[in-house]
Amino acid sequence: MIIAGTIEFGLHGYAGAQTSAIAVRAGVSQPNVYANFASKRELFLACIGELPLVVEELAPGGQLEEQHALLLFQAVAAVREPALSPELGELLRELRSSLGAARFSDALSGAAAILLR
Repeated sequence: MIIAGTIEFGLHGYAGAQTSAIAVRAGVSQPNVYANFASKRELFLACIGELPLVVEELAPGGQLEEQHALLLFQAVAAVREPALSPELGELLRELRSSLGAARFSDALSGAAAILLR
């Protein structure tokens, strides 16, 4: 479900992603999503929470894969959502620190370009 959530949230953002679409993409029923995550918010934060692991595995100077860059972009877009703000802000600060300001910015620019295709 994390992979499916990463893709759906990356493409549609927090507000636009639907747990029903995540369930279809994951090949499970929608109740199965809620059996594993109490809310869409928890699933979104769990997907974002995987990004530090992805960053750790990057080769020096490596680029985020498309789905991860898109998710990062959508996380930045959602950081002002009151329900997400505290945890999401902290995760994004950690990611920016891990990637470095230039790579963080490059990932966001790349994701914006993907969304504008």
